[in-house]
Amino acid sequence: YFATGLVLKFASLIVAVAAVLFLRRGAPVSLERAGWLTGIAAGSLGSLAYGITCPLDTEVHLGIVHIAPVAVAALAGRLIVPRLIRW
Repeated sequence: YFATGLVLKFASLIVAVAAVLFLRRGAPVSLERAGWLTGIAAGSLGSLAYGITCPLDTEVHLGIVHIAPVAVAALAGRLIVPRLIRW
């Protein structure tokens, strides 16, 4: 399962980098909101990529491994992204 966990991190990182590059070209009004939404998008799409390849489907596994990283990515996006897109 370690290799599939890397899929989650790699897919999330690709989405986050693309979103930050897109936001740097624009002029977001609320940097904090842009950070939250970037983190949620990155975590959600990373979790989707991981969920497609994951054979486990118990409630505990889904809650911890598939949903918790979305919350962590949202928090990380809120803390990191505003510094990267400030204009």
